[in-house]
Amino acid sequence: MYAPYISEDLRLHVLSLLYVGVSVETIMQRHKESVERQGGPSNRDDLLNHRHVRRQERIIRRFSYELDSDDAISVSKWVESHQSWVFFYEDYSDSEPFALGIQTEWQLQQMIRFGNRSLLASDSRFGTNKLKYPVHSLVVFNSENKAIPVAWMITPKFASGDAYRWMRALYNRVRTKDPLWKVAGFIVDDPLTDTLSIKEVFQCPILICFWRVRHAWHKNLMNRCSDMDYCAEISKKLGESVSNICKGHGNAHVFEAALEDFIDASDFVDYFKAVWSPRLGLWVDALKSYPMASHEASAAMESYHHLLRLRLVNEKDNSVYERADWLVHKLGTKVHSYFWLDEYSGKGDFARYWKDEWFSGLTAWRKSMKIPDDDITMEDKIARVVDQEDRSAIHIVRNPGSEYALCDCDRANAGNLCDHVFKTIRFYRDKKHVERSLSMLQYHQALMKILHCPQHDSLARDYASSLAVWVQMQLDSQIGQPSSSHASDSAMEQVSDQPTANQDSVLLNENPSRNDNGSDEPSTALVNEVMSENDMLDYENGTEVSRAEMEIDA
Repeated sequence: MYAPYISEDLRLHVLSLLYVGVSVETIMQRHKESVERQGGPSNRDDLLNHRHVRRQERIIRRFSYELDSDDAISVSKWVESHQSWVFFYEDYSDSEPFALGIQTEWQLQQMIRFGNRSLLASDSRFGTNKLKYPVHSLVVFNSENKAIPVAWMITPKFASGDAYRWMRALYNRVRTKDPLWKVAGFIVDDPLTDTLSIKEVFQCPILICFWRVRHAWHKNLMNRCSDMDYCAEISKKLGESVSNICKGHGNAHVFEAALEDFIDASDFVDYFKAVWSPRLGLWVDALKSYPMASHEASAAMESYHHLLRLRLVNEKDNSVYERADWLVHKLGTKVHSYFWLDEYSGKGDFARYWKDEWFSGLTAWRKSMKIPDDDITMEDKIARVVDQEDRSAIHIVRNPGSEYALCDCDRANAGNLCDHVFKTIRFYRDKKHVERSLSMLQYHQALMKILHCPQHDSLARDYASSLAVWVQMQLDSQIGQPSSSHASDSAMEQVSDQPTANQDSVLLNENPSRNDNGSDEPSTALVNEVMSENDMLDYENGTEVSRAEMEIDA
């Protein structure tokens, strides 16, 4: 029996398995087992047969990305045959740079599903040193808070400033499918990102993710300095400098001052001055202007970037990296298939899944949650963490409790954030040995700004109280924890004792009981507003909400 009209889901399933290298025989065997488990054929998809899968396999094997010897013409032909995937396209010309935005139907569905009233994030600089055109990824965070790509933008580096048009095209595409779709926040990883366009198009607050800079510092520090204790001191100083900047203290010169005493690490210091000193001014401005993204967001973005590198830039013939047609073809086929299969519940049935370029697993932040407290031993300036796969192995973490800690595991030695570092952060904060994260500090500051009402017993105060409870309920629903029955009482009690200085700067709204749509529900736009630079209280003078009530970035 032949099933020419299988569903789109099954067709995408079969194609994805074929693209990543699963054999026709294995696909059919797994399909047969699935049908048998449900008691026999019950719908058209159950009638999938060997001939259909073999035909798809031959089509894939015979297809060539090089549709024309001229790269520009080849890309143009690809665009013509994939109109439903293209949300923005600028052909090669003298007046406009090449630009191509790709979003498959599945990616659109994920953007609507996971991006609505949630976060979008940008991985903006993939392939700048190897590919003809770098890949700008927009990602959302799935139910496990792993980053999955929902759009790819391919354009020259010099065209990155022309972001408004493609962002507007992407936004309109999503809103056409779901008119009520709205982003709660946008995470950027580059101080040169066109944040004005993001705010205008997506109408949401901006957060800054520092993972890329921390990764570069860590990797070069490990490569250029052999003394681990010395590396730990340098990393600690850099972390303290970033923290001071985010709290509004100092400027780019704090980094120079932090490194001036490390004369025995001249190789790293010279690298830092040559590569980072010219860029620090932009980063300092960004860190002072936008809240810092959480550690979990950093771990998710780092994991996505690592997976994209494994899955995309793995060709034996390096000459293909100079062609845009190869790039768009591989993104839309093999790379897309990997990320689609990451979300497939039956992926573990295939041995192919355990290959490095397919297997994604949990992020380092999520892995850290599985390490029991009993597996950590605190010492003077280090922590010892038991390896969860080989319990005979012990990892030493220097600067424990800090994002700028150094672990001796292989993942950390490559510059990556590891689960051992994240576990020590959580462990030391629970023990009150280190201060809370910058992202939590900024969240508390923003929340206190909402609660710091100008008048006692006013209607504005009633609204602020209800808004604070609503914010807590929204956060609890996102992380799957029941809301504390006394969260609002704790917050209100602390606010009631605060002085009312600077009252003019904390007025919530002239009409605090209604939002922009005229409804009586708390306005998310107001919550978003308080996350700006102007709404950050001074850390030393601000009032803290109970840490047990509010800590979501431990």
